[in-house]
Amino acid sequence: MNLKVVRSGKGLRPNTVVTFMSQKRELLDEAFAGDIIGIPNHGVLQLGEEGAIQVFRPIAGSVLLLGAVGQLQFEVVARRLEHEYGVKARITGSRFQVARRVTCDDPQELKRFIDANDHRMAYDAVDAPTVLVEYAPELRAIESNWPKIRFHALREHAGLVFQQRLEG
Repeated sequence: MNLKVVRSGKGLRPNTVVTFMSQKRELLDEAFAGDIIGIPNHGVLQLGEEGAIQVFRPIAGSVLLLGAVGQLQFEVVARRLEHEYGVKARITGSRFQVARRVTCDDPQELKRFIDANDHRMAYDAVDAPTVLVEYAPELRAIESNWPKIRFHALREHAGLVFQQRLEG
């Protein structure tokens, strides 16, 4: 489901949307103006905004992926989720080991890249498209096949582009 925050104009793509009726909750596929809905995030997005972890929303799939420098960072996040939000987290490994934000001067070429790689694409906290790969050689192969696409190792290198778009 795609949502739009009217005040800011920013779009959201929540993984789970629920409606509340008395004591009953139901998952929704669509909602209309005036509907009261809930969008659970259990603190993960907040921790991502703080920079404790990086949160990725895959294009294909509904499970949020977390990015961290090492195992200890995941353990800290799990502990914070439990103590600050009352949520017991079970963090499991992903097949992805490398994340790169992608940009391109040609919007059509960027769209072609995202569409061709949607099985390994996600959006980060500032909606920067990010390619996720299993191994560095896989990334090198993708880079050689897409010479117009720029691959950024750090969020700051690509994030400023997207932050300006959100503010501007």
